[in-house]
Amino acid sequence: MNKRIAVLATLLTFVGCRTIEPSPPPDAPKVGSFTASKSRIASGEQVTLSFTTTNASKVEITDDRGRQLELSGTIESGSATVAPTATAFYVLRATGAGGRDTAFVQIAVNEPLRDLFLIAVPGSIESGQQAQLLWGAAGASQVTLTAGSGMAMPLMGTTGAVTVTPATSERYTLTAQGAPGTPPLTALADVQVRPVLIDATLISLDGVGPGKTLTFRWRTAGAQRVIVTEQTFGQLTAVTDAASVVMGTFDFVVPAQLPSGIDVADGLPLRFTVTASADGFNQSQVLTAVVGDQPVIELFNAPAAASSGTTFTVNWRTLNATEIAISAGGLPVWGTLPAELARV
Repeated sequence: MNKRIAVLATLLTFVGCRTIEPSPPPDAPKVGSFTASKSRIASGEQVTLSFTTTNASKVEITDDRGRQLELSGTIESGSATVAPTATAFYVLRATGAGGRDTAFVQIAVNEPLRDLFLIAVPGSIESGQQAQLLWGAAGASQVTLTAGSGMAMPLMGTTGAVTVTPATSERYTLTAQGAPGTPPLTALADVQVRPVLIDATLISLDGVGPGKTLTFRWRTAGAQRVIVTEQTFGQLTAVTDAASVVMGTFDFVVPAQLPSGIDVADGLPLRFTVTASADGFNQSQVLTAVVGDQPVIELFNAPAAASSGTTFTVNWRTLNATEIAISAGGLPVWGTLPAELARV
Protein backbone atom coordinates (compact mmCIF):
# COMPACT_ATOMS: atom_id res chain seq x y z
CA MET A 1 0.00 0.00 0.00
CA ASN A 2 2.77 2.43 0.91
CA LYS A 3 4.64 1.61 -2.31
CA ARG A 4 1.57 2.43 -4.39
CA ILE A 5 1.21 5.79 -2.68
CA ALA A 6 4.87 6.60 -3.28
CA VAL A 7 4.61 5.74 -6.98
CA LEU A 8 1.46 7.83 -7.38
CA ALA A 9 3.09 10.81 -5.66
CA THR A 10 6.10 10.52 -7.95
CA LEU A 11 3.92 10.49 -11.05
CA LEU A 12 1.92 13.52 -9.88
CA THR A 13 5.14 15.38 -9.17
CA PHE A 14 6.48 14.56 -12.61
CA VAL A 15 3.32 15.76 -14.35
CA GLY A 16 3.15 18.94 -12.25
CA CYS A 17 6.70 20.01 -13.17
CA ARG A 18 5.87 20.70 -16.81
CA THR A 19 7.59 23.94 -17.96
CA ILE A 20 5.81 26.47 -20.16
CA GLU A 21 8.25 28.42 -22.29
CA PRO A 22 7.52 32.17 -22.60
CA SER A 23 6.82 33.59 -26.03
CA PRO A 24 9.90 35.12 -27.64
CA PRO A 25 9.99 38.93 -27.61
CA PRO A 26 9.00 40.66 -30.85
CA ASP A 27 11.78 41.65 -33.21
CA ALA A 28 12.95 45.22 -32.78
CA PRO A 29 12.28 47.64 -35.65
CA LYS A 30 15.35 48.57 -37.63
CA VAL A 31 16.19 51.44 -39.96
CA GLY A 32 18.00 49.87 -42.89
CA SER A 33 18.87 53.16 -44.58
CA PHE A 34 17.97 56.85 -44.46
CA THR A 35 19.59 59.04 -47.11
CA ALA A 36 19.25 62.41 -48.79
CA SER A 37 19.63 62.75 -52.56
CA LYS A 38 21.79 65.85 -51.91
CA SER A 39 23.57 66.89 -48.73
CA ARG A 40 24.54 70.44 -49.82
CA ILE A 41 22.13 72.65 -51.75
CA ALA A 42 21.15 76.20 -52.59
CA SER A 43 18.23 77.72 -50.72
CA GLY A 44 14.89 76.22 -51.77
CA GLU A 45 16.37 73.40 -53.85
CA GLN A 46 14.41 70.13 -53.67
CA VAL A 47 15.88 67.10 -51.96
CA THR A 48 14.46 63.58 -51.75
CA LEU A 49 14.74 61.73 -48.45
CA SER A 50 14.60 57.94 -48.87
CA PHE A 51 14.35 55.19 -46.26
CA THR A 52 14.04 51.46 -45.73
CA THR A 53 12.95 49.72 -42.52
CA THR A 54 12.18 46.26 -41.16
CA ASN A 55 9.85 45.05 -38.36
CA ALA A 56 8.19 48.48 -38.12
CA SER A 57 4.46 49.15 -37.82
CA LYS A 58 4.84 52.93 -38.14
CA VAL A 59 7.38 55.31 -39.66
CA GLU A 60 7.58 59.09 -39.57
CA ILE A 61 9.98 61.81 -40.63
CA THR A 62 10.13 65.14 -38.80
CA ASP A 63 12.25 68.21 -39.34
CA ASP A 64 14.35 69.79 -36.60
CA ARG A 65 11.35 71.84 -35.47
CA GLY A 66 9.29 68.72 -34.87
CA ARG A 67 7.06 69.15 -37.94
CA GLN A 68 6.00 65.89 -39.55
CA LEU A 69 6.56 65.39 -43.28
CA GLU A 70 4.19 63.77 -45.76
CA LEU A 71 5.51 60.37 -46.85
CA SER A 72 5.01 58.31 -49.99
CA GLY A 73 5.61 54.59 -50.43
CA THR A 74 5.25 51.93 -47.76
CA ILE A 75 6.44 51.39 -44.20
CA GLU A 76 9.23 49.18 -45.52
CA SER A 77 10.40 51.60 -48.22
CA GLY A 78 9.39 55.20 -48.80
CA SER A 79 10.43 58.78 -49.36
CA ALA A 80 9.63 62.44 -48.72
CA THR A 81 10.51 65.62 -50.62
CA VAL A 82 11.82 68.74 -48.88
CA ALA A 83 13.09 72.15 -49.99
CA PRO A 84 14.83 73.77 -47.00
CA THR A 85 15.85 77.43 -47.07
CA ALA A 86 18.32 77.02 -44.20
CA THR A 87 20.51 74.17 -42.98
CA ALA A 88 18.19 71.53 -41.56
CA PHE A 89 18.17 68.11 -39.93
CA TYR A 90 15.54 65.44 -40.62
CA VAL A 91 14.77 62.55 -38.28
CA LEU A 92 13.35 59.17 -39.25
CA ARG A 93 11.64 57.16 -36.51
CA ALA A 94 10.62 53.54 -37.03
CA THR A 95 8.30 52.16 -34.34
CA GLY A 96 7.15 48.60 -33.78
CA ALA A 97 6.14 46.09 -31.11
CA GLY A 98 9.80 45.56 -30.26
CA GLY A 99 10.68 49.22 -29.67
CA ARG A 100 11.94 52.09 -31.84
CA ASP A 101 14.90 52.90 -34.06
CA THR A 102 16.05 56.35 -35.19
CA ALA A 103 18.25 57.80 -37.91
CA PHE A 104 18.82 61.33 -39.19
CA VAL A 105 20.36 63.25 -42.08
CA GLN A 106 21.78 66.76 -42.37
CA ILE A 107 21.18 69.03 -45.37
CA ALA A 108 23.44 72.09 -45.54
CA VAL A 109 22.05 75.16 -47.31
CA ASN A 110 24.61 77.58 -48.80
CA GLU A 111 27.27 76.38 -46.35
CA PRO A 112 29.43 73.30 -45.64
CA LEU A 113 28.10 70.41 -43.60
CA ARG A 114 28.54 70.94 -39.88
CA ASP A 115 31.19 68.74 -38.27
CA LEU A 116 30.16 69.61 -34.71
CA PHE A 117 26.48 69.95 -33.83
CA LEU A 118 23.89 69.29 -31.14
CA ILE A 119 20.26 69.70 -32.22
CA ALA A 120 17.15 69.18 -30.06
CA VAL A 121 14.17 67.73 -31.95
CA PRO A 122 11.77 69.16 -31.12
CA GLY A 123 13.16 72.10 -29.19
CA SER A 124 9.95 72.61 -27.19
CA ILE A 125 7.92 69.86 -25.50
CA GLU A 126 5.28 69.46 -22.83
CA SER A 127 6.36 68.07 -19.48
CA GLY A 128 6.53 64.27 -19.70
CA GLN A 129 7.19 64.21 -23.43
CA GLN A 130 10.44 63.13 -25.07
CA ALA A 131 12.92 65.02 -27.24
CA GLN A 132 15.88 63.69 -29.17
CA LEU A 133 19.33 65.24 -29.19
CA LEU A 134 21.00 64.75 -32.57
CA TRP A 135 24.75 65.06 -32.31
CA GLY A 136 27.84 64.86 -34.42
CA ALA A 137 31.53 65.37 -33.73
CA ALA A 138 33.56 64.37 -36.77
CA GLY A 139 37.17 63.48 -35.97
CA ALA A 140 36.70 63.64 -32.19
CA SER A 141 38.59 61.20 -30.00
CA GLN A 142 36.24 61.63 -27.04
CA VAL A 143 32.67 62.99 -26.85
CA THR A 144 30.52 63.71 -23.80
CA LEU A 145 27.01 65.08 -23.20
CA THR A 146 26.13 67.12 -20.11
CA ALA A 147 22.67 68.17 -18.91
CA GLY A 148 22.84 71.50 -17.08
CA SER A 149 25.53 71.33 -14.42
CA GLY A 150 25.25 67.56 -14.07
CA MET A 151 27.73 64.78 -14.74
CA ALA A 152 29.13 64.35 -18.24
CA MET A 153 27.86 61.23 -20.03
CA PRO A 154 30.31 59.65 -22.50
CA LEU A 155 29.01 59.05 -26.04
CA MET A 156 30.27 56.36 -28.36
CA GLY A 157 31.24 57.00 -31.98
CA THR A 158 31.16 60.32 -33.80
CA THR A 159 27.42 60.72 -34.43
CA GLY A 160 24.16 59.56 -32.89
CA ALA A 161 20.88 60.46 -31.19
CA VAL A 162 20.04 60.55 -27.48
CA THR A 163 16.47 60.51 -26.16
CA VAL A 164 15.82 62.80 -23.17
CA THR A 165 12.77 63.50 -20.97
CA PRO A 166 13.63 66.62 -18.96
CA ALA A 167 11.28 67.50 -16.10
CA THR A 168 11.87 71.22 -16.67
CA SER A 169 13.61 73.30 -19.33
CA GLU A 170 17.20 72.14 -19.75
CA ARG A 171 20.36 73.14 -21.58
CA TYR A 172 22.60 70.36 -22.93
CA THR A 173 26.29 70.67 -23.79
CA LEU A 174 28.15 68.46 -26.25
CA THR A 175 31.91 68.45 -25.67
CA ALA A 176 34.26 67.01 -28.30
CA GLN A 177 37.97 66.46 -27.72
CA GLY A 178 40.18 66.43 -30.81
CA ALA A 179 43.89 65.77 -31.04
CA PRO A 180 45.88 65.74 -27.77
CA GLY A 181 46.82 69.22 -26.65
CA THR A 182 44.04 70.95 -28.58
CA PRO A 183 41.20 72.67 -26.72
CA PRO A 184 37.84 70.87 -26.69
CA LEU A 185 34.97 72.13 -28.83
CA THR A 186 31.42 72.51 -27.54
CA ALA A 187 27.91 72.77 -28.94
CA LEU A 188 24.76 73.72 -27.04
CA ALA A 189 21.08 72.79 -27.36
CA ASP A 190 18.10 73.89 -25.29
CA VAL A 191 14.95 71.86 -24.66
CA GLN A 192 12.15 74.08 -23.44
CA VAL A 193 9.57 72.26 -21.34
CA ARG A 194 6.04 73.68 -21.34
CA PRO A 195 4.22 73.20 -18.02
CA VAL A 196 1.11 71.05 -17.73
CA LEU A 197 -1.74 71.88 -15.38
CA ILE A 198 -2.97 68.34 -14.76
CA ASP A 199 -6.06 69.42 -12.82
CA ALA A 200 -7.40 72.25 -10.65
CA THR A 201 -10.45 72.18 -8.40
CA LEU A 202 -12.37 74.64 -6.24
CA ILE A 203 -13.98 73.37 -3.03
CA SER A 204 -16.46 75.24 -0.83
CA LEU A 205 -17.68 73.16 2.10
CA ASP A 206 -19.57 76.00 3.77
CA GLY A 207 -21.04 77.87 0.82
CA VAL A 208 -19.78 80.97 -0.97
CA GLY A 209 -20.08 84.29 0.81
CA PRO A 210 -18.21 87.00 2.75
CA GLY A 211 -15.94 85.39 5.33
CA LYS A 212 -16.35 81.92 3.80
CA THR A 213 -13.27 79.93 2.76
CA LEU A 214 -12.76 78.59 -0.76
CA THR A 215 -10.03 75.96 -1.15
CA PHE A 216 -8.10 75.54 -4.39
CA ARG A 217 -6.24 72.32 -5.17
CA TRP A 218 -4.01 71.61 -8.15
CA ARG A 219 -1.51 69.22 -9.68
CA THR A 220 1.09 70.25 -12.25
CA ALA A 221 4.09 68.90 -14.15
CA GLY A 222 7.07 70.90 -15.36
CA ALA A 223 5.87 74.15 -13.74
CA GLN A 224 8.03 76.60 -11.81
CA ARG A 225 5.15 78.52 -10.21
CA VAL A 226 1.39 78.44 -9.78
CA ILE A 227 -0.60 81.68 -9.81
CA VAL A 228 -4.23 82.08 -8.70
CA THR A 229 -6.11 85.20 -9.77
CA GLU A 230 -9.71 86.44 -9.65
CA GLN A 231 -11.13 88.87 -12.19
CA THR A 232 -12.28 91.38 -9.53
CA PHE A 233 -9.79 90.89 -6.69
CA GLY A 234 -6.67 90.41 -8.86
CA GLN A 235 -3.79 88.10 -7.96
CA LEU A 236 -4.52 86.06 -4.87
CA THR A 237 -1.31 84.04 -4.55
CA ALA A 238 1.86 83.02 -6.39
CA VAL A 239 3.33 79.69 -5.26
CA THR A 240 7.00 78.94 -6.01
CA ASP A 241 7.86 76.21 -3.49
CA ALA A 242 8.76 73.22 -5.68
CA ALA A 243 6.71 70.63 -3.79
CA SER A 244 3.67 72.91 -3.53
CA VAL A 245 3.88 73.73 -7.23
CA VAL A 246 3.65 70.04 -8.13
CA MET A 247 0.73 69.41 -5.77
CA GLY A 248 -0.63 72.24 -3.68
CA THR A 249 -3.57 73.98 -2.03
CA PHE A 250 -4.56 77.55 -1.31
CA ASP A 251 -7.33 78.92 0.92
CA PHE A 252 -9.09 82.12 -0.12
CA VAL A 253 -11.44 83.90 2.26
CA VAL A 254 -14.12 85.82 0.36
CA PRO A 255 -13.80 89.50 1.35
CA ALA A 256 -16.71 91.46 2.73
CA GLN A 257 -16.11 94.29 0.27
CA LEU A 258 -15.02 94.72 -3.32
CA PRO A 259 -11.82 96.70 -4.05
CA SER A 260 -14.12 99.66 -4.81
CA GLY A 261 -15.52 99.54 -1.27
CA ILE A 262 -18.95 98.19 -2.26
CA ASP A 263 -20.24 95.33 -0.11
CA VAL A 264 -20.06 91.84 -1.60
CA ALA A 265 -23.64 90.79 -2.26
CA ASP A 266 -25.43 87.61 -3.29
CA GLY A 267 -25.25 86.91 -6.99
CA LEU A 268 -21.72 88.27 -7.44
CA PRO A 269 -19.91 86.01 -9.94
CA LEU A 270 -16.36 84.99 -9.02
CA ARG A 271 -14.09 83.95 -11.87
CA PHE A 272 -10.79 82.40 -10.78
CA THR A 273 -7.86 81.45 -13.02
CA VAL A 274 -5.26 78.90 -11.91
CA THR A 275 -2.10 79.15 -14.04
CA ALA A 276 0.92 76.85 -14.17
CA SER A 277 3.93 78.79 -15.48
CA ALA A 278 7.52 78.06 -16.55
CA ASP A 279 9.99 79.97 -18.73
CA GLY A 280 7.32 82.14 -20.32
CA PHE A 281 4.97 79.23 -21.03
CA ASN A 282 1.59 79.09 -19.29
CA GLN A 283 -1.32 76.69 -19.02
CA SER A 284 -4.47 77.84 -17.26
CA GLN A 285 -7.85 76.63 -16.06
CA VAL A 286 -10.83 78.80 -15.13
CA LEU A 287 -12.92 78.00 -12.04
CA THR A 288 -16.12 79.86 -11.19
CA ALA A 289 -18.38 80.40 -8.20
CA VAL A 290 -21.27 82.71 -7.30
CA VAL A 291 -21.74 84.44 -3.95
CA GLY A 292 -24.87 83.23 -2.16
CA ASP A 293 -27.07 80.22 -2.66
CA GLN A 294 -28.94 81.32 -5.79
CA PRO A 295 -28.68 78.72 -8.57
CA VAL A 296 -26.91 79.86 -11.73
CA ILE A 297 -26.89 78.22 -15.16
CA GLU A 298 -23.38 78.79 -16.50
CA LEU A 299 -23.74 76.73 -19.65
CA PHE A 300 -26.50 74.97 -21.59
CA ASN A 301 -26.00 73.55 -25.08
CA ALA A 302 -28.56 71.78 -27.27
CA PRO A 303 -28.82 71.40 -31.06
CA ALA A 304 -30.85 74.04 -32.89
CA ALA A 305 -32.72 71.34 -34.82
CA ALA A 306 -33.13 67.55 -34.81
CA SER A 307 -34.94 65.01 -36.98
CA SER A 308 -37.91 63.11 -35.61
CA GLY A 309 -36.94 59.80 -34.03
CA THR A 310 -33.25 60.66 -33.64
CA THR A 311 -31.33 61.08 -30.41
CA PHE A 312 -29.13 64.01 -29.47
CA THR A 313 -27.07 65.20 -26.49
CA VAL A 314 -27.52 68.28 -24.33
CA ASN A 315 -24.95 69.41 -21.80
CA TRP A 316 -24.94 71.99 -19.04
CA ARG A 317 -23.02 73.44 -16.14
CA THR A 318 -24.60 75.04 -13.06
CA LEU A 319 -23.69 76.53 -9.71
CA ASN A 320 -25.56 76.16 -6.40
CA ALA A 321 -28.13 73.83 -7.93
CA THR A 322 -29.86 71.05 -6.00
CA GLU A 323 -32.16 69.91 -8.79
CA ILE A 324 -32.00 69.91 -12.58
CA ALA A 325 -35.07 69.64 -14.81
CA ILE A 326 -35.10 69.69 -18.62
CA SER A 327 -38.27 70.22 -20.61
CA ALA A 328 -39.13 70.31 -24.30
CA GLY A 329 -42.19 72.13 -25.54
CA GLY A 330 -43.28 72.67 -21.98
CA LEU A 331 -43.18 68.94 -21.17
CA PRO A 332 -40.60 67.49 -18.74
CA VAL A 333 -38.13 65.10 -20.38
CA TRP A 334 -35.41 64.64 -17.74
CA GLY A 335 -34.61 65.53 -14.15
CA THR A 336 -32.26 64.71 -11.29
CA LEU A 337 -31.96 65.41 -7.60
CA PRO A 338 -28.33 65.31 -6.32
CA ALA A 339 -27.78 64.26 -2.72
CA GLU A 340 -26.10 67.53 -1.70
CA LEU A 341 -25.63 71.10 -2.83
CA ALA A 342 -22.95 70.89 -5.47
CA ARG A 343 -21.84 71.72 -8.98
CA VAL A 344 -24.14 69.65 -11.20
